Amino acid sequence: FTTGSAGFSLNGSNTSTSAPASIPQHIALTFGYYPLSPGIFSNGYIKKFAYYPVRLANAELQALTEE
Repeated sequence: FTTGSAGFSLNGSNTSTSAPASIPQHIALTFGYYPLSPGIFSNGYIKKFAYYPVRLANAELQALTEE
């Protein structure tokens, strides 16, 4: 990943970009758990999850989130 090149799209919206100061080398990915408050968990579900180890183009991000 490249610093300053983060992007996301929600429900087919235009891609939003962000410039994080840095991207950590080691990240723990968790779902439904809030690590700052042990014992607090989500009471919901995840409809779809996909991981891409590369930065996708803005158009690709948008197309992936269209319903």
